[in-house]
Formats: sequence, C-alpha cells, structure tokens
Amino acid sequence: MLYQAPPTDFRPSSDTVALYLQYRGAILVVQRNPQKDSNPLKWGIPTGKVEAGETMEQAAIRELTEETGIAVALDRLHFLGTAYVRYPTSDFTFNQFLITFDREPQITLDQENVAFRWVGADEVGFLDLVEDQDEAFRQFFARHDL
Repeated sequence: MLYQAPPTDFRPSSDTVALYLQYRGAILVVQRNPQKDSNPLKWGIPTGKVEAGETMEQAAIRELTEETGIAVALDRLHFLGTAYVRYPTSDFTFNQFLITFDREPQITLDQENVAFRWVGADEVGFLDLVEDQDEAFRQFFARHDL
C-alpha cells in the first residue's frame, strides 16, 4: 500500500528511487524481465534501491543509466517527494524524481527489462503494472498536467 505520510510503526528495510521520464506529455515505462523474482513482465517506471553511501540523487542517476542507458547531470533531477510503501513483509520509501526531455532520448535497456514505451495518463490504466505503481501514477498525473 502506498502512503503520503509514514504509517504507524513504519520501518523501512530500504530506500528506493523512482524516475518519471517525461517527453511530449508521456512517461517512459519499462517492462520487467520474465526471469525477475518480483513482478515479472509487469510495467513500471525505472526504479531501484539506494545503495550504501549513495544519496537519493546519486542512486537516481545510477538507476537511470543502468536501466535506460540515459546519462544526465544531477541538476536535471526534479525531486517530487517521498511516498511510503508498506507490504505485508516489508516497508520502504519511494523517492520520486522527474526528468523532462526536449528531445526523445535513446533508450538502451539492461537485462532487468525487456521492453519500453512512452505512455500518457489515459494509457497507464491499461498496463499490467508493478504493485502499487498504479497508485503512484494516479498521484503523479493528478499533480502534473500532461
């Protein structure tokens, strides 16, 4: 479940970063590899864990490059805020960033993902999304007029 404030007794086992990449009113989504342990073949925005010694911003840049092949400077990141995710077995933070592109970036997928597409608000509901990303998308599109 996705929350805007930490729920009672929230104890995150990890901090994650999530990247909304915007181009011409659409957001990039990637489809997870069928061999992944969690959410195989589901669609979602590029995400990943913050590693020891990294800031959220450094993790966002690293995950962006790893998952899409896109390299950007830190000043291109726009921090949107933190959501709090609670699963039956774990809690984690979901630190969200936006990067807007004037030109369509070249996407080079890593082994974690098998496909990508640019989607608008009207298309997201038709995708088989990673758990709780449907709510994250609803909140994102409610705050951003795309």
